[in-house]
This record gives sequence, structure tokens and C-alpha cells, in this order.
Amino acid sequence: MKINIRTFAIAFSSIAVLAFSSEVIAIENLEVTSIENSRMIRMETSAPGNSSFDIFLMDKRNRSIYQERVDMGSSFEKVFDFTGFKDGTYTLVSEMENMRLNRVFEVKGNEVNLKESFYSFIPRFKFEDGRLLVHYINNGKEDIDITLTGGSGDLFSSNFDGDDLIFHKTFLTEDLMGGLYTLKFSARGETFRYDFEIN
Repeated sequence: MKINIRTFAIAFSSIAVLAFSSEVIAIENLEVTSIENSRMIRMETSAPGNSSFDIFLMDKRNRSIYQERVDMGSSFEKVFDFTGFKDGTYTLVSEMENMRLNRVFEVKGNEVNLKESFYSFIPRFKFEDGRLLVHYINNGKEDIDITLTGGSGDLFSSNFDGDDLIFHKTFLTEDLMGGLYTLKFSARGETFRYDFEIN
């Protein structure tokens, strides 16, 4: 079965930057510091906004071991205590809309030290008028794997080189029969699913 793909070139302009500026500011206001001589870190903000965000604590296998949704209406503070946790690498993720700020910590002995921090993005999907739209900001320039599955198994699978910052694809689905379908989008070691139905 044939799946047509169209690629649209999108310039990364000041408009794209402005679209994410409020999310960047809100997430960057979440300060995370190690508490000296302890296995604890503190997350806090002194500049609350009206947005909500999610916090995830991930282990080195990228499994979520803690999760909380925070509604920003006042100042926020939370202490994460790694006492009782094995020494190793953990990632504290602050997620707002489709943006994530990932802070990677190393827990060792009686210390918790920040190793690195980086932004990542969650892909956006939309199905309308027989077209499946996929949009993703590939700031890590990672390769992308996409698989489309239906009732009879995999219908389409492809790998895309991570050369472009803006990844935007349109899949034309006029050759597909009615039914339920799932698009799997994999990048930076994560897989995202989007379920849609063709009537």
C-alpha cells in the first residue's frame, strides 16, 4: 500500500522563536540546585506564571520513577531526596506544552551534582482532511524513525536523517481503508504514539 509523503521547507525565523519564548522563560525560571552535603536537590521558582507544567524524575533507563503536575499560581518549591536511591544518573524533566528542559544529575556518595542540561521537544501530530501532519523541532539533530501501523501490521516505516532543525512532513492517506491507525515517532531514545481513525 502506497503512502505519499510531502515535505515542506519551513524557515526558522524570529516568528518560530517567539512562538516558544514564553515556554522557555517559564521553564528557565524553575531553578534547580543541589543541597550541600546531602543527597537532595531543590526545585523552586520565584517568578510564577499562569501556566501549568509537569515534573518527571527518570532513572538511567528512562523510566519514570516520580511524576507531578504543578499549577503555577504562586511560588513553588520542592525538595527531591535521593536517600535510599542507588548511586547513578537521574534526569529531572520539566515539561510545558511541547517543550522539555532536561537536567541530568549524578547521585554519588553524599552528593548530587548536575552533569548537563538540555532542551528537547515533543512532536505535534494532527489528522485532518485525509492528511496526517507531523511537526517536530529537532534541536538535537537526531535521526528520526517513523512507523505507521494498522490492522494488518506495519504499513510504512522509514528513517529520516536529522539534518534539519525543523522536521515537517505531511502523509497523504487517501489509499488507506477505513479503520484505526497508529503512528510511532522515535527520536532521542523516546517513542511517541499518535492514534487516529479513518472513516
